[in-house]
Amino acid sequence: MSFGFVLRYSQARIGAQAVAYRSLRSISSASAKFEEEVTTRIKDITDPATDKSIASIGILQGIKVKDNAIRVALDFFVPGYPYQKQIETAIRKNLEDVTWSKGLTIQVEEPKKFANLNTVAISQTTLTNVGHIIGVSSCKGGVGKSTVAANLAISLSRMGLRVGLLDADVYGPSLPILLPELSPVVQRSPTNPKNVLPLRAAHCPDLKMLSFGHVNPKSGAPGSGGKAAAVVRGPIATRILNQLLLATEWGDLDYLVVDMPPGTGDIQLTLSQSACISGAVIVTTPHTLSLVDAAKGVAMFEELKVPTLAVVENMSYFVGDDGKRYFPLAEEAGKTFSEAAVFCKAIAVAAAVRLCQQQQQDHRVDVAGPTHRTSIRTLVGTAAIGTAAAATAGKVEVVNESFQRLQDCPLHVLPIYTRDSDRDEASQSQSTATSDSTLPICITEPESEPAAVYSALARDVVLEVYKNQVSALLVPSVSYSKHRGVLLLRYFTASQAVEYAIPAQELRMRDPMTGKTRSLPSSAVEDAYPTAFDLKGHYGVSIVWSDGHFADIYPYDVLRDIALEVVQRKVN
Repeated sequence: MSFGFVLRYSQARIGAQAVAYRSLRSISSASAKFEEEVTTRIKDITDPATDKSIASIGILQGIKVKDNAIRVALDFFVPGYPYQKQIETAIRKNLEDVTWSKGLTIQVEEPKKFANLNTVAISQTTLTNVGHIIGVSSCKGGVGKSTVAANLAISLSRMGLRVGLLDADVYGPSLPILLPELSPVVQRSPTNPKNVLPLRAAHCPDLKMLSFGHVNPKSGAPGSGGKAAAVVRGPIATRILNQLLLATEWGDLDYLVVDMPPGTGDIQLTLSQSACISGAVIVTTPHTLSLVDAAKGVAMFEELKVPTLAVVENMSYFVGDDGKRYFPLAEEAGKTFSEAAVFCKAIAVAAAVRLCQQQQQDHRVDVAGPTHRTSIRTLVGTAAIGTAAAATAGKVEVVNESFQRLQDCPLHVLPIYTRDSDRDEASQSQSTATSDSTLPICITEPESEPAAVYSALARDVVLEVYKNQVSALLVPSVSYSKHRGVLLLRYFTASQAVEYAIPAQELRMRDPMTGKTRSLPSSAVEDAYPTAFDLKGHYGVSIVWSDGHFADIYPYDVLRDIALEVVQRKVN
C-alpha cells in the first residue's frame, strides 16, 4: 500500500468523522431548540387545584426530544389526582400543531410514599409501600364516624386506587359488622410469621381491611368465637393498635383509611406519632355536644400538626313530603354553641360550620348542587367567620395560621337517610334482620344521594392531600452533620428547600417542650451529639444522645424557633 493511498484514506476517514460530529452537534442543537419550543407551549398550563402553572409547582418534571419524538415527564404528587386527565389533555392540545413532532409520550412519575417517613414504620416495613394515611375522627361516639370511614374507603377504591381500611377502635370495633369478609380467618404472613395479612371485603374485594374485632377471640365477630367485650387498659390498647398498624402486611396501598375511636387520648396520640398521617376527616352532627367535641378533634390534630382535610356534617337534614329540606337540630344547636366551645382553639371553624347549617335552614340553600360540597368560607363569607371568631374574643386565640387554612376546608353535608324509603313499615321491619341492613350505602345504593356525597368527599380528600403536598412537606428531614457538629432540619417544597441548623450542644441544653435553656450538668452537655432519631409523625422527633439519654421529644416548631434564635444571635 503506497503512502499516498494511506494519506488519502486517512483524510477521508477524518473527513467522515468531522461530518458525523457536525451532524451530531446539529442534532443536539435542534433537539435543544425543539425542547425549548415544547417548554414554551406547555409550561404555563394552569393546575386547576392551585391556580398555578404546572412548571412553577413542580408537576412538569422534564421534557426530552429524541428523533423528533416528544417525551413529557409529570409528577402529580398523590395517587388519584382528579385533574390529571385534564392537564394531560391540555398538554396534548397545546402540542397537536407541532409540525416537526413524530409523536408524544406523557410519562407520569410514581408518587412518593408519605406514610413511611417515620423510622418506626420503616423498621417494621409493613408501611413501606403505603402512600398516605387518612384518619377519620369525631371525638364523639354515635355520629356515624365508622360508616363515613367505610364509605370513604369504598369510594376511594372505586376511583381505581389501592385502599386499605383499619378499624382502630379497640373497645368498640365496627368493621366486622359493616363489611363482611371474603374469609373471616386472619392468616399469618408466609414471609414473616410475626405479621398477619389483612382481610378482603366480600362486597369490595379490592379493599384490604383489618379490625381488632377480627382477631379478638371475645369480640363476637365472625370467626372470632366469642361475644364478650374487649376489657383492656389504655397501655394494652395502645400496644394492640401498634400491632394492627405495624404488624399487618398491607402491601402496596395508595391510601390507608383509619377509623379512629372517639376521644383525644392514647390511641389518637399513638397513631399520630407512630406514622405520618397525611390528614384527618372530621365527622360531626348538628347537635351542640357533637360540634363541641368535633372542635376538640380539630384542635388535637392541629397540635399534632395533622391537617384537617374535610368536615362531614352527618344526619344534618331530611327531605319532607313537600320536597323541602328540614334541619331538626339547627335551632337547638345554635343557642349555646359559641359559649360551650370557648375553650377550644378551633371554635371559629366549628362555629362557622354551625352558621353554615343555620343559613341552610333559614334560606333553604342548596349546598353546591347534587354533591353538597362547599367550603366554610364560601357558605358564610369572611364577615360571618369573623363574627364567629369575635364570639370568643378575650378567651382564646382563634386567628392563626391553622384557622386561615381551615377556612377553605371542604364541608360535606349528609342527610338523615332511610334506605328504600318507599317501602311500607312492615317490609322495613322484616328487612332489618338481613345482612344488607348494615352494609355501607355506597355498596347497597351506589346511585343514591349519600353515595354521591361520599364520592365527592373522596375526591376532595385526594385534592386536599395534594394541596398540602404542593405547598410544603410538613415533616422535615432530620440528620446530624458530624463535620459541622449541628442538627439539620430540611423542609422541601416543590420549588425550594429550607435548611435550619442547630449546634448539638446548644440543643442538648434546651428544654424540648419550650426551647428555653435549662440547667444540666456539664458532663451531659460537653461533647454531646445525636446518635439516632425517631420521627413522631408530623409532631416532632425523639433524639437519642451520645450519653444514652433518649426521653426527650422535640416538636418541629420548637426546633425551628431555636435555630432562628441561634441565627439572630449571630447576626447581632
